[in-house]
Amino acid sequence: MRAIASLRLIFIISVISLILGASALAISIVALTSAQAGEAPLPNVVFEKFNIVGRGGRPVMDVWFSSDRWPILVRLLDTGRRTTIDEVLVELSEDIPITMYPPLQRQPYWDSEARNIVPGTYYLRFYTAPRSFFERGDLLTSTKIEITGPDFEFVEGKIFVKEFGRGQWYIYGVGFKANNTGDSPAYIDSIKVEIENGPSGWFHRDKIAVFSKGHTGSMTITKDYGVIPLSPGRYTVWIVIDLGFNTWKYKVMVVVG
Repeated sequence: MRAIASLRLIFIISVISLILGASALAISIVALTSAQAGEAPLPNVVFEKFNIVGRGGRPVMDVWFSSDRWPILVRLLDTGRRTTIDEVLVELSEDIPITMYPPLQRQPYWDSEARNIVPGTYYLRFYTAPRSFFERGDLLTSTKIEITGPDFEFVEGKIFVKEFGRGQWYIYGVGFKANNTGDSPAYIDSIKVEIENGPSGWFHRDKIAVFSKGHTGSMTITKDYGVIPLSPGRYTVWIVIDLGFNTWKYKVMVVVG
C-alpha cells in the first residue's frame, strides 16, 4: 500500500511540475513577444508643407507629410497646445494631402455669413494610430505653423452719393478693388463706411465675394435707399474691410452739393 501511495504522490508532483512548466513557458513567450513588439521602431514622419485654400465656401488647410509606416494620426492644436481643433487618421500615402479645418470668424456685421480663417500660431502633431479609444498614440513629431490670414492692399475705392428727396443727400453704395497679399483667401459680404468725425454704416449683400490670395478682386454694394445721411460739404470717408480680427481702410474724398 505504501508503494502505491508513493507512486500516486510522484504522479501528482509530476503533473503539477508539467503545469507549472507550461505556464512559465507561456509567460516567457508572452514577455518575449511584448519585448520584441516594444522594440519595433516608430514611424519616421517628415512634415513638408501646408497651404490655405478655399473649398466648400470656406478656407481650409491642406497638409503634406511623408511616413515610412501607416496609419498616422494628425492633430491640429491651438496656440496654447491644449485644445485639439481638428484631427485626421491617415491610412495610406495616397491620402496625402489631408484637409484640416482651422477655426473661422464671421465678419462683425450682424447678418454676415462670410467666415475667414483666424490668423495665429498653430501646431501640427503626428502620432501613431491609437489602438483603442482610451489611447492617444505615441507622439512622433510636432511642427509649429504660422497662419497670417488675408491681407489687403487697396487699389481704388468709390463712394456712391445721391439726393433722396430735396436737399436730402445720402451715401447709398460703396465699391473697392484690392489685392489680397495674405496666405489665405478672404470671404466678404459686408463693407463698412465711416465718415471722419461723423456717422458710419454697413453695406451688406447676400452673395459672398471671394478674394483669392495673390490676386486682385473687387466688389460693389449699392442700395435703392440712403444709408448714411450727408449735408452739403466736403467729407473724408473711409472704406473699411472689417474681418473681425483685423481691419483695412481706404480714404476717399467726397463732395456733396
